Amino acid sequence: MMATSLPTQEQLERQVLSFRREPVGPGVLLAHIAISEGQSSSLHRHTRTTDTFYVMGGELTVTVHVAPDRVADSYRTLCSTPPAVRKLDDTREAHDLRLLPGEVATVLAGVAHSTTNRGREPCRFLCIEGVGPYDFLPLAE
Repeated sequence: MMATSLPTQEQLERQVLSFRREPVGPGVLLAHIAISEGQSSSLHRHTRTTDTFYVMGGELTVTVHVAPDRVADSYRTLCSTPPAVRKLDDTREAHDLRLLPGEVATVLAGVAHSTTNRGREPCRFLCIEGVGPYDFLPLAE
């Protein structure tokens, strides 16, 4: 059986409506992102950086894979709806955080996550990546 390779960050970035990343301070990057209905990132994590998502238009779902007893160590959110929780296996859950314009979610370093536009219009959001050396480690779903 042939192993399939996971998409690289660069391949994913080329598929979205727009993507621009700029340094804003030592160890901090700001990504300006727009994605179409149904577009998503692959499941991934970052070794040392935290991702903070701020939605400017549309709707963004941030899916976070967590151990049920480690939710407080995985993410923070300021959004109007509680997370939808799905059981993945005996040790992990997926928390779907639905963010609308003006709402924020932060995924802490080392935590598996992905983003999806489940809305009917393009989603525009910012992702603050930092503080520290940035990496993108794709994970199998």
